[in-house]
Amino acid sequence: RVTVALKNSFGDLDVDVREAVRKTLLAKNWQPENKKEQAQYCIAKRDWILCEELGKYAVEPLLLELKQEKSPYQVEAARVLGQIKDPATIEPLITAISNSQWIDDEYKQKTLINSVSRALQKFGIQAVPALKATLTQWYTAQYTAEILQNVGWVPRTEEEEIHFLVARRANTDLQALWPDTKRILLNDIESKDSDRINNALYAFIGIGNEEVINDLLKLLDNNGSIQIAEAYLNSGNDKLVKGAVNWTSDQGLVVKKYSEGNSPVEWGKL
Repeated sequence: RVTVALKNSFGDLDVDVREAVRKTLLAKNWQPENKKEQAQYCIAKRDWILCEELGKYAVEPLLLELKQEKSPYQVEAARVLGQIKDPATIEPLITAISNSQWIDDEYKQKTLINSVSRALQKFGIQAVPALKATLTQWYTAQYTAEILQNVGWVPRTEEEEIHFLVARRANTDLQALWPDTKRILLNDIESKDSDRINNALYAFIGIGNEEVINDLLKLLDNNGSIQIAEAYLNSGNDKLVKGAVNWTSDQGLVVKKYSEGNSPVEWGKL
């Protein structure tokens, strides 16, 4: 009866509960009765080869581990999912890259990103549509752009090329294509998409072309937000900083600077 109750907790959302359940079952010499239980068994035993062999039966429990930073199996879950290559796992793997920005442990963050990146490359061209959709997400794109390059994808439109170069932090190339860069990023800023807006703002700040400062200040005056003011306040450009201070004062808001080294990008340092 205890074994039945424990097995019912395999899908518990608390990492510690799942781990305690697996350890308790192993201590009772539990043996799985079907492939779904085998998937839990292989995680408990860290038998990743068996997980790969189980294929689709292992996907759900592996995804649960992938999604939770506290899981001790997060990195291996990503690797095994890359071996299984279930198309339904492409989006969760990309989300794992996005969520990695909140991991404080730099080593774990880097290890997870590397594992997920290698997993996504296993999908090849099948992952391209989902990866392309992230090219205007400032943090995630720097990693997904490299994956796209590694699977042989090349931009086919001017917009794709500019977004790809921003993701690759290719300042020199963006400066060389400045008319297109400015036009496409300004269009992004005028969109209703917060990811596009933030990506374009950070790109302009990182490129550091003085020609765009008046456009950025006009944006703050006409369509100001805390996100925009925050980006300007931490940009390192005196004019943008002053504009952000004035705007926040007029709005009765207080926007603080990031601690040193935590700004997404600084003026001219893409």
